[in-house]
Amino acid sequence: MLAEFADPETQEFPAEFTELISEKGESFYSSLTTDEKGILRSVLCLREDTMIPLESSGLNIIDSLVPGVIAQKVRITAPQVMELITVSGGIEEAYHQADELNKHLYRYSVFNEDENLGALTKFLIAGFSADEAAESLVAALALSEPPLDTDDTTPVDINAAAKVFIKKSIDSPLVRGSDSGSQSANSENTRLQSVIDILIENSGLSLEEANETIEKYKLNHNILYDGASPRNQTLSQKYPSAPFDIEKNINENINLNTGAIIYEDTLAVIPGMHMVGIGLELTMQYDLDQAYCVELSGTYTSSGGYQNVKNAKSTTINPMSYMGEGWALKFDRMMFVNSDKYLRFSNGSMFKISGDTLKNYELSGDSFHTDNGSYYNSMYMLQLSDGRREYFDGSGNLVAIEDRFGYYITFQRYSGLSGTYPNRIEILVSWSERGVFINYDNSSAVFDFDLVTGVTVGVAITYNFITANYGSGTNRRLISKIDQENLVTTYIYNTYPSNLFFSFWPLSWSSAGHYLGLPLDVVSYPNGMYASYTYEETLVRLGYDWRDAYRVSVRKDVIGSAIYNQQEFDYGDTNYAGWDDNLGDEFDPDDLPTNYTYGVSVTNSNGLENEYEFNYKHLRNWDRDKVQGSQKRIRTYEYNSKNFPTQITTVLYGTASISAIEMYKYDNYGNVTAYWNPLAEGNKNNTDYKTA
Repeated sequence: MLAEFADPETQEFPAEFTELISEKGESFYSSLTTDEKGILRSVLCLREDTMIPLESSGLNIIDSLVPGVIAQKVRITAPQVMELITVSGGIEEAYHQADELNKHLYRYSVFNEDENLGALTKFLIAGFSADEAAESLVAALALSEPPLDTDDTTPVDINAAAKVFIKKSIDSPLVRGSDSGSQSANSENTRLQSVIDILIENSGLSLEEANETIEKYKLNHNILYDGASPRNQTLSQKYPSAPFDIEKNINENINLNTGAIIYEDTLAVIPGMHMVGIGLELTMQYDLDQAYCVELSGTYTSSGGYQNVKNAKSTTINPMSYMGEGWALKFDRMMFVNSDKYLRFSNGSMFKISGDTLKNYELSGDSFHTDNGSYYNSMYMLQLSDGRREYFDGSGNLVAIEDRFGYYITFQRYSGLSGTYPNRIEILVSWSERGVFINYDNSSAVFDFDLVTGVTVGVAITYNFITANYGSGTNRRLISKIDQENLVTTYIYNTYPSNLFFSFWPLSWSSAGHYLGLPLDVVSYPNGMYASYTYEETLVRLGYDWRDAYRVSVRKDVIGSAIYNQQEFDYGDTNYAGWDDNLGDEFDPDDLPTNYTYGVSVTNSNGLENEYEFNYKHLRNWDRDKVQGSQKRIRTYEYNSKNFPTQITTVLYGTASISAIEMYKYDNYGNVTAYWNPLAEGNKNNTDYKTA
């Protein structure tokens, strides 16, 4: 039954796993060391919160393995697993039904809602097969909600009537069968039809109307488009930067919401021409949230059945991974996860593209459109409110920027290296004689800053790469920069191999794969100084799914034996972006309870402690400074509906407290249209201290 977790070629388990089961299989899970628990988690993805309840039911390790996998596949409790095994007539059939039901969880997004998932479990324990359970719940949902317009694909919440229908269906003697438990050859169809009959009777619809309603519901809610495309999967949302991060120096900032570092290195600036002519700033950017590679294993649903996807690499969502995992040129770019499109702005914020709009994007005047080759092979166009347009190709690469006066910058790629990496990129500025020509090979990228006419001016910057093995695949790492003065900056990474605990759809919980984080460990500068970063492990939550992530716990600058600018970050008991284990499966960082808050504190080497509290939107409620435990300053924030701060109140504590209020007003494009300084004392009617 557990063959899906074995090596697909040898059909064998890792030696350390086999040895552990041989030596301690008859023991209880709680007797294992942390490393031994890690082996179970790495091979079978079995979590502690799954194994301890099974142990409480009297099961030793070896007897808990299959029940544990069943529990995680369909997200049920230990007692429910044991009941399912009994009802199914044995552990093998229970495992099979759990596996089948797991596939249905990704067919209909509404199945993953707690009450619906609970209903599926009740159907299974009532003796239904996975297919019967799914069909019964679809019928219950379809016949208990208002009619949907055929073009509406938004799931409607199950109403109170549906719960009654489900309960009545399960409790019906026709559903549960005879007391003896005997079943006729067509008993499965009989049970399912009994549910349908009950639901139709309660709905007041005719048989024809009911069947039409059910089919319409399936069409609107089935998210396996064309029978092959996977369910929607979200990227980890990047939250607002200023004033919510710490800019340690000119090229580094650490996001306080997530603990992610963004490191930048500006190579060249070509300014705009007087009042017109778009300027070019060429900057290399490292983003911790993009610094990883993944090796997947498992199966996914396709129109032709199930196919193995071991060794698939998920980082292709970043079209510039050829600059090294986590690195890219600092421009806007599109990213893809399955059939979903995202726009990642150069500041790290990211928004899902929905039609011609950006989901949850608060500014007016910006829109997204398809394009038919306005520049090179452009397929998409971002229209910005200032008249600027950005064009992207089908892989998400930026191919052109055009301002409202018609001046433009183009990015032309020439494919070459292994079909994925370009061997040359030409960046040309329309009104200037300057251009940047980037030439790649397997070990370097050389930036030549030349005249467009082809005259070399002798300025070149080189980035060097290595290709490292990971699993059966490889990853590309940027290791050094040689500037125009032949001075060398080196980049060293820590490597954090771990298990994926989430279904990179359409993989089941128990066959997700492996994850390699590549946090930037050390940046060593030509003058002998180096910046050092230490990380702690956390979890990124995506609905019911999650993966490991890393966030900065300590950063410092070192020269010789002297340490400067050391900061220690304390995120409390929360995970990535404030998500708390105690919230349960229904919440993730992008959907927190409205009364939820979380905090971060930063302790500086000079004794100053900064504390921050954020709300459910990841906006700062307040921050305060403390010295040796004594509060010196507190600043509170108020926001408008577009999440811009409208009032900032600062209180200074000393012999007497001093309070100051600053107020802001914005237009729909996010521009400040009015500012009241502290002398207005919080009164917007005071025009003497208003700047408009």
